[in-house]
Amino acid sequence: VPSSAASIHPAAPLLCWRASLPFFPVLVKAKSWELIYGEKERRLFNQFTPVPCREADQCARAVYMDLQSAVVTEDFDAFCSALSELSTIGFKKRELDFRGDAAKVILRSMAKTGLNGAGMSSWGPTFFGFAKSAGLAQQAALELRSHPDIENAWSADFATGATVKFPGEEPALAFSVATRQQIV
Repeated sequence: VPSSAASIHPAAPLLCWRASLPFFPVLVKAKSWELIYGEKERRLFNQFTPVPCREADQCARAVYMDLQSAVVTEDFDAFCSALSELSTIGFKKRELDFRGDAAKVILRSMAKTGLNGAGMSSWGPTFFGFAKSAGLAQQAALELRSHPDIENAWSADFATGATVKFPGEEPALAFSVATRQQIV
């Protein structure tokens, strides 16, 4: 279903902790892209599904074996390799193909700056990639800001003071919530 359907289900908070993810993310926003949502997104989901079982199996293996293992073992290269693989199969491949050369140009530009594991969030216009240090992430973002097809780029770090509030509970630090409750 389209991402707009997520509003009918309460979403689990997205949690990560710096000790288990030894890298620095960079976010990129493509310039002048049409936003895909609502009826157009529903039509595209209908057009591009179902994804063949073989590709669904490949996606599951990449997430549950490669990506998960890379996070647990803190393996930057394996983490980025799994993300890159996910961009070549399943529904993500179809989203990138829909965006065509514009998406490929941005992904190549991100790779040229030294970012790894680059991909596109949903239908875009946001892209992500990873660097091994804050300095490399900041340099990549600076270089990408001058690209004619990119509106902006940011290097990021993890918000160690983030809080989560569940209905009927007091706000708690995200890290303490992550250690007391399984998020699925």
